Amino acid sequence: MTKVNLPVFRLNIGELDETGIDLISIVDKPAIEANFIKLEEEVQPLKLSSNQEKQYVTGPVLIPDQLIYRKTEKEEFYITASAQDIEKIRNKFLKQGQLKLSNLDHSSNDEIPGYLIESWIVEDASNDKAVALGFTDVKPGTLFATYHFPDAKVWAEVSKRNGFSLEGNFLMEAIKMSTQKQDTVESLLEELLDALENK
Repeated sequence: MTKVNLPVFRLNIGELDETGIDLISIVDKPAIEANFIKLEEEVQPLKLSSNQEKQYVTGPVLIPDQLIYRKTEKEEFYITASAQDIEKIRNKFLKQGQLKLSNLDHSSNDEIPGYLIESWIVEDASNDKAVALGFTDVKPGTLFATYHFPDAKVWAEVSKRNGFSLEGNFLMEAIKMSTQKQDTVESLLEELLDALENK
């Protein structure tokens, strides 16, 4: 549920510093509230008897303009990124990031060999590959990724999780929600409270 009057920060990165995505973690509850899917091996014309899983996972990594709730010991806030920000962040990650490693639930003790084999940004939401894979309500500008986990023991752990979550360092620029958007959030909260009271 969206919380009213919390500050909103826009994620950004520098060109020549250490900011950006370091790693994409495999987690049970992704902050973007969107799960990935596990892909099984496609049946090939000459391998009709094959049932072995590819051990790939595909899912959204960042969704443009989505408010992602964060909480520290001192404060609560939202982070967000525009489609342009996401493209910039993705490009730097592909140039400088850790593309052959992941971890489970952001634990440095659970680093696992995971290979980023595909990444794309949605352009045509109705005809994107994500839709063909079964994702719904795909938004233009969303960053998708596919990871391969060839180790069977690692895959057994990965397949228990539901989505991707970023690790990294980002510049955060405070932004203010438009009055219209703020009014919409407040109206939705009021409607929800009224509905609960009238049950």
